[in-house]
Amino acid sequence: MSIFDEVSESRWPLIKGIIDEVLAEEWMNPFTAEMIRYQIESGGKRIRPALVLGVHRAFGGEDGRALPFAAAVELIHNASLVHDDIQDQDEMRRGRRAAWMEYSTNQAINLGDILFTLAFEVFMRSALSDRTKLEIVKLTMRAVGELVNGQVRELIYRKTFQVTPEDYFGMVGGKTGSLFRLASKGACVLTENGSDLYARDLSRLGSCLGNMFQMRDDIIDIFGLKEGRAPGCDIMEGKVSILTSISLARLDERERAGLVGMLSVPREKKDAELVRSVTDVYRKTGAFREAYGLYETEKEKMFSIPVMKSNERLGAFVKEIVDHISVPLRKLSGEF
Repeated sequence: MSIFDEVSESRWPLIKGIIDEVLAEEWMNPFTAEMIRYQIESGGKRIRPALVLGVHRAFGGEDGRALPFAAAVELIHNASLVHDDIQDQDEMRRGRRAAWMEYSTNQAINLGDILFTLAFEVFMRSALSDRTKLEIVKLTMRAVGELVNGQVRELIYRKTFQVTPEDYFGMVGGKTGSLFRLASKGACVLTENGSDLYARDLSRLGSCLGNMFQMRDDIIDIFGLKEGRAPGCDIMEGKVSILTSISLARLDERERAGLVGMLSVPREKKDAELVRSVTDVYRKTGAFREAYGLYETEKEKMFSIPVMKSNERLGAFVKEIVDHISVPLRKLSGEF
């Protein structure tokens, strides 16, 4: 059984049980708890908690020590999704109404805020030494800051469209890579077994996984292969993707202005024809082929990291992750 199956079938109920214990306490407002459950139970791939458990096991750790941290990482991820949906005006999340549509924008802002807080509340109840807890909290605080910085950059790029592929990776390193780095490094810290020796390598691992995951999402979004989303949602939202940054770098001034003009059309005025026109630009510039090439390059870089070679269990587990997230890309291989 893969670790993703384990997280879904046996470990996720344990992680959710840790969260439910806090939601049942007197200080928690029942309506707040309802919103939290609505968001958490909406599903998802659970890749981040799986990453925590897989890395922790690879360094000799037992699941029981890692479950509260896995819960914390998933809560932070969901907090970012709630705020993301508000900023993007996305009405659906994982096939159901986004939290801001279900409970109002104001309450969804509160929901995102308390999900961040709940992550620390859950983690601090774990049976770890104070020193280890402090180290994890420091990592988590920095990761949240990097995540928000990445989101700030994304919103700036949506206005200016002055973004190169290098800028894109800087943005993604924050908004996506931050939690992959946190999960990888934090899982090793939990073992209290010489984590300083591997911190740099695990940070690189998290960055590569974050880059791959975001590029993969950017590509499959165009073809409607993301859960509960129509084809081209990123185009509808005016998001800057890896495809956008590649195309902007390859177009001449007039063509670039045309692409920016289409992406800048207000969401309510965009339609399927405009999505097709932008997609045609991506095809013309070879953005799909280059993006897939960059995906493969990140994979090669990741598997060349020293700790990936020295720790066979880690290498095997990360290969499992890569195989899992690459499935929709393999389905699209004829499109590139």
